[in-house]
Amino acid sequence: MMDDLLIVIVLYKTRLQDSLTFKTLLNSVNSVNQITLYVYDNSPVNSYEDLSLDHITVKYHNDYNNSGISKAYNAAAMYAKANSKKWLLLLDQDSHLPLDFLHNMNNAITRNKDEKLFAPILTQNELILSPCKFRFMKGSPLKKIEEGIFPLDGHSVFNSGIVVKLSEFLRVGGYNENIPLDFSDHSFIHRFKKFNKTIVVMPINIEHQLSSQSNDKDIIFRRFKQYCFGVKRYAETEGGKGWLFFWTLMRSIKLTMQFKEVKFLKVFFETKSKL
Repeated sequence: MMDDLLIVIVLYKTRLQDSLTFKTLLNSVNSVNQITLYVYDNSPVNSYEDLSLDHITVKYHNDYNNSGISKAYNAAAMYAKANSKKWLLLLDQDSHLPLDFLHNMNNAITRNKDEKLFAPILTQNELILSPCKFRFMKGSPLKKIEEGIFPLDGHSVFNSGIVVKLSEFLRVGGYNENIPLDFSDHSFIHRFKKFNKTIVVMPINIEHQLSSQSNDKDIIFRRFKQYCFGVKRYAETEGGKGWLFFWTLMRSIKLTMQFKEVKFLKVFFETKSKL
């Protein structure tokens, strides 16, 4: 299995050796065979250092234009295809992977040979973030979830930690590079659902941190602008404009009241006017 797998880590202003995902991934490698790691660095400078690691072959690509995770995943898929890989494992830079991550992932795929996408359980403070409900263009946490076959109808999955069969990734058209960050996962799953009714929830729990949960006003404002851009691009390609803008308006009102600044509403109406 590991010979057929390409592991993808997307970085931004973080060195590979400082990435929590990478450091915890190393702990999972000890008991498996050689793995191939594709590092897509969206940072403005190249910070890669040859770490000369046993059991790991690293392919590093720097994108000084910060083109986003969708382009990163598509580039990784092209590399995987050129190197006869059959599976993609998509990771961000700051997830704490459990010690048995690769072992449990391998077992889940072996037991469910006909399935095309496998997802971990992402949580934040014991709240299940992914897989999630996805109705009326809005994601919301699940109260509980069990490992095994999981229906996609009315649900979606975050990017981080998913394992997708390369042939199916290519079949659905990969990621939409016009959606560089926010809603990139929901866009991919939206198209994946056209060919697949189920995924597999792996017995893997990953503590996930949403940057939108920050208390820093500047960070929240920057993330809100990115979110609005994602909403606009998703609506242009996948539809659902009415619901998307309703929920975004609600979010902008909440942030306006929280920080007592109208710039959140201004960003929302600027985004709406361009669609």
